[in-house]
Amino acid sequence: MPIVRIDGGTYDSDHHWYFADDGSWVPSCTQILKLQGLSDFSGVDPAVLKAKADLGTRAHELTAQHDELGGDIDPSWVTDDIAPRYAAYKLFLAQTGFVPDPKWTERPMIAEVYGMKFGVTPDRFGVMNRAKCIVELKNVEARKASWAVQTASQELAILKSRVIGATQRIAVMLHADGKYSLDPHSDVGDANVFINAISTVYWRMQRDRQDLQKKLTYMETGVNENYL
Repeated sequence: MPIVRIDGGTYDSDHHWYFADDGSWVPSCTQILKLQGLSDFSGVDPAVLKAKADLGTRAHELTAQHDELGGDIDPSWVTDDIAPRYAAYKLFLAQTGFVPDPKWTERPMIAEVYGMKFGVTPDRFGVMNRAKCIVELKNVEARKASWAVQTASQELAILKSRVIGATQRIAVMLHADGKYSLDPHSDVGDANVFINAISTVYWRMQRDRQDLQKKLTYMETGVNENYL
């Protein structure tokens, strides 16, 4: 289990779990949304879900390498199933002019809002149209309302703020045909939804932290929903 040091604590990169410096569990944004029913894939066949998550993980890794290496990607890294998603990402960069900051590529961190810590890994943070911009990459065909809450939590974390509105927030859907779709998020109330959700999770943690962790372990069952 690779544990790495991050801002605010440590991170289990295999399972996407975050821990404070004292070793205590810190709920991630994804876990908070899942526990509060804001993100729910329970109706999807587990085998299909795992296959899509695995594909999404590899697509995220390849696009991250693209940004970190300035586009100098070894062609052998681009497998047939990932190639369309990678093409979609490059098209997004070319057509929108988004410039990612390499220091923020898939950067896990532990943030805090109103004294409540949470783990989050923004996919991209950079500049688009001369404005700060948060980009969340998605590898599914249907939009999810929870994405707006996810990007809101990322702005709270990156800017160390209690409110949002200082950045653009966009989910970029990378499609299997090599194209992309944008899902912009502009409602500053998305931050309130996240704060209410994390408040309830902390209320539950104070009453039975171990039971909550067991529920999460059961719900996750090895499937990484961060990359769907």
